Amino acid sequence: MTIAVLTVVGLVLAGGWVALCWRAAHLALLVILVVLIVGSHVLALLHTLGIESGPLRAALAVKDVLAWSMLLLLVLRAVVTRTRIAPALLVIAALAAIVGFLVFGTSPAPLGVRLESIRGALVPFVSLGCAAFLTTGERRRAAIGFVAVTVPAAVYALVEMTLPSSYLLGVIGVGRFWVDVKGVPLFLDPATGLPGNFFVTSGFPRLTGTFGDPLSAGTIIAAALVVALVYRERLRAPNLCAVILTVALLLTFTRGGWIVAAFGVAALLVVRLGVARAAVVGTAGAVVAGVVALVVTPIRTYLEGILAGRDSSTLAHQEALSAAGRLRFTLWGQGWGTGGTVAQNSFAEAVTAESTYVALLTQIGYVGTLLLALIVVALVVSGLRHSPVAPVGAAMLVALAIGGIVSENMLTFTGAFPVFVGALLLTGAPTAGPADDGSVAVSAALAPPAPDTPRAPVPA
Repeated sequence: MTIAVLTVVGLVLAGGWVALCWRAAHLALLVILVVLIVGSHVLALLHTLGIESGPLRAALAVKDVLAWSMLLLLVLRAVVTRTRIAPALLVIAALAAIVGFLVFGTSPAPLGVRLESIRGALVPFVSLGCAAFLTTGERRRAAIGFVAVTVPAAVYALVEMTLPSSYLLGVIGVGRFWVDVKGVPLFLDPATGLPGNFFVTSGFPRLTGTFGDPLSAGTIIAAALVVALVYRERLRAPNLCAVILTVALLLTFTRGGWIVAAFGVAALLVVRLGVARAAVVGTAGAVVAGVVALVVTPIRTYLEGILAGRDSSTLAHQEALSAAGRLRFTLWGQGWGTGGTVAQNSFAEAVTAESTYVALLTQIGYVGTLLLALIVVALVVSGLRHSPVAPVGAAMLVALAIGGIVSENMLTFTGAFPVFVGALLLTGAPTAGPADDGSVAVSAALAPPAPDTPRAPVPA
């Protein structure tokens, strides 16, 4: 009886998800973003309440299932409605190429490690696809929703920073979650019982909240901040939203998030004000940022540690980058699962230098990396074209790509999905012009047929 009930519930949920992706794709994308923002805390709480780690560990893959199913349904919608045919064909060709690399390529890594590496390598692909196939109206509604769900999460995270660490350990159960569910006990600091990256070198806590970890918090909040600034005319209390997101972003102490936000804001200033006025405003902003860094002790101490070479994270990145310079890569690579930090956790022979590009070049060589890069660039161009704010989205992605030199965030769902999606959602802003050709075609294709209109009698 229980199996039958679960089967029925599963079918109903699956059918609802298909209908949501087909009819209201912006809401489907918001569901994925909500899972990214609050999923970690929810699972940790469920584990604290007594739910076994096995089902919760399986639930970690929910975001991947939702994203991939959404992408495939959007591709099918594009084919049926005959809109965005070129990107749809590109997605199909890319999937065929990846399958080819998996089937015909050789690798000494176990199959599970290979699949996990493929999952990471395709994060940019699936992220861009989930936004590239949205109509302009869907992007606009998804962007506003993105800000609407991120701001309350940022407020909660700020409040959580004021609570003692016993709240995270006892009430939320963060430490047990990372050990029992995530399976990474070595990440915990014995002194605090929390992951080591929850604090800067000086011991000051980093903003985490429901986002799961400071790195995820930084990238999600950075993307939401740029989206909020672009869509400020459509938001309620836009200045308050911008202040909350800015303060929260600073307290994540996530340099990757800071850089994404800085690149996006700089590009937005140039688009809205022109180069000359943007330079003046940017200079004033830099002065304000400098004053904040001097006045706020934790930020000043953090930056001084980086500049003085005392910050442990910076030193680790420098050593990894130096090691990467001594590596040699081949045309076809050593196979999936032979590179990257995630692979090394389960396959000791995997090469890692905390770099997206080292991980990819090791596994699929120059040929595979170039192929993947061309696919990603094609999806970016398809998603940003014909938009006045395209430089803003492009600047965010350039910042993410630069960070990939010393980070594998581009291969992690929480580290890359919000930035890729946020960059493409910018094109739905009111300044982006009229709806694209896909909006009209999709709306017409999905609208119910009009009833027959009775004809007036023709006079003899």
